[in-house]
Amino acid sequence: MDTPSLLQSLLIALGVVVLLTTLAATLLLWWLHRKLQLLRIATDASLGETLRSIPFLLALALDLLDMGLNLFAAPFVWFFLHRMGWMKLRNLATAAAAIPGTQFVPILSIAWIAARIFGPRTDRLLDAAEKKGAADLHKPAKDGVTTASIVLALVALAACSSDDEPDIDITTLPVRACDAPLDPDPENCDEIREGTYRPTSACLDVDFDAVARGLCEDVRFPSARHGLSGEVSVDRFSWNVNLRWNLDATALFPETCFLDTDLDCQEIRRVLERDVHRRVTCIGFDTCRCSINMSGHHRGNGTILLHEENFLILNDGSRFDTCGDDPDLHLRPVRREARDPDIAFSLVPQR
Repeated sequence: MDTPSLLQSLLIALGVVVLLTTLAATLLLWWLHRKLQLLRIATDASLGETLRSIPFLLALALDLLDMGLNLFAAPFVWFFLHRMGWMKLRNLATAAAAIPGTQFVPILSIAWIAARIFGPRTDRLLDAAEKKGAADLHKPAKDGVTTASIVLALVALAACSSDDEPDIDITTLPVRACDAPLDPDPENCDEIREGTYRPTSACLDVDFDAVARGLCEDVRFPSARHGLSGEVSVDRFSWNVNLRWNLDATALFPETCFLDTDLDCQEIRRVLERDVHRRVTCIGFDTCRCSINMSGHHRGNGTILLHEENFLILNDGSRFDTCGDDPDLHLRPVRREARDPDIAFSLVPQR
């Protein structure tokens, strides 16, 4: 075969590959588009969290588009991901498409697999890759480090890490589910002393941990934040309360939770909304990441209707007591709304 014929055959083969990969990517994106619109990913989600929330077929489609169109795929990738609102993923995918010579490296697929296998351990490196990608879009790299090289190093660095994915025990937080009844035996009480108190803990009559583990034993809690502030004052005839609290926790349901079962992410969300709190957000396909946000502000003042040595009944129906196994003063406020959790605060004297 002479050189012109060989060159013609190579060009035809290349054209067929470009056409097929571009067509496959386009069909995948068209098929995924409606499902992707149902995804609820936080605007401040990291690149790792975004990758763990999207389906693998999206990462594969973006890599196929890069393989078919090379750097000409960059504007299409940018427009599509920008419309979806996934800016960090947009930066990485656009940079990967715009850098010549990376079309045969499935950068997004590698990043997706690493984010799923190694979890949050990859987030710092993925964020570095995303920032590098954003910089590459504005100026050429001068240090020889490309987005592709960072992502390709991802698997090696994550595999060398010995830290497991964080698993926080939310039952030990200062704002947690109650391990004793909210209305204890009034006989087991101490005398209430007048003064100003500060909160040390709060317990709720809903248990995020128990409900989540009832759905799947393999659930993990990678993040949790709480807040507790304010003060309470009480004397013989009057009271004043100004207390704020919040609990933000994330539950991660791995793929094992969905094997041989009809359970899915939306069903998990419905159960958590029903049994824990109405403010629940769940995202994901193969895995499900659910975030719950509970908060409250208890504020008021008034007179004491019933004054006993071991408990006080306030004019709004709330109650002070020192009943229970610990010597702290407890405030058990009246629930304002039917769907709010019952709560009890433990208070100690202000110094």
